[in-house]
Amino acid sequence: MTWAIGATNQLGAYGVVVSDIQVTFKDGSTADIVRKAYPVGPYLIGAFAGSVYIGFELLTSISQFLRLPPDAPSNACWVPAIAADKWAPIAKQVYENAPAEERALEAQFLLVGPHPTEDGMPGRAIPYICKFSSPTFKPQITRNGDSAISIGSGATVPKYIEAVSDALDINNGMLQAEIGNTGGWAKQA
Repeated sequence: MTWAIGATNQLGAYGVVVSDIQVTFKDGSTADIVRKAYPVGPYLIGAFAGSVYIGFELLTSISQFLRLPPDAPSNACWVPAIAADKWAPIAKQVYENAPAEERALEAQFLLVGPHPTEDGMPGRAIPYICKFSSPTFKPQITRNGDSAISIGSGATVPKYIEAVSDALDINNGMLQAEIGNTGGWAKQA
C-alpha cells in the first residue's frame, strides 16, 4: 500500500504533505524504506505514489523544471497552477518513457504550495494542491483552504485521512501557535 495526502487548513494559510514510506516488492513483501515527499522548488512540495522508479523520475523532472534562474529574487517562486499546467506534458513524457513494468504500477503525483501574490486573508497566501495521475497527468487543481487530496492505494484509509484532518482542524490547538508568531504554526510539533 502506498499513499500521500496534500491538505490545507480552514484558514487557507497553510499546506501540508504527508506520505507513507512503504514499498511493495515483486514477491508481495513490504518494507518501510522510501521517503516519498520532498521540496521540489521554492515554497513547493511534491509527493508521489505508485511506481517508485517513476516517482523519483517525476521528482527529478519537476525539480529541474521549477529551478529558478540564478538572478531571480530570493523570494521568487512559481504560481502553482501555472507550474502544474506547464509541467503536466513533461510528466506525461516521463511516464511514457518509463519501462512497461513500471508503467503497469501506475504513478500519481501531488504538488502543494502557495500562490506567490494571491492573498486570502491579508498577508496570507492562497494554498494550492495539484494532483497528477497516469497516464494523462492532466492536473486536477484545488485552490484555497480546508482541502485535501490523496493519492495511492492507501488514499482512502480512514486512519490516514483522520490524522491529517485532526492536524488541520481549527479547534485542535495547533493554530494557537500562530498568535503573535507569524508562521509559528509550521514550527509547532
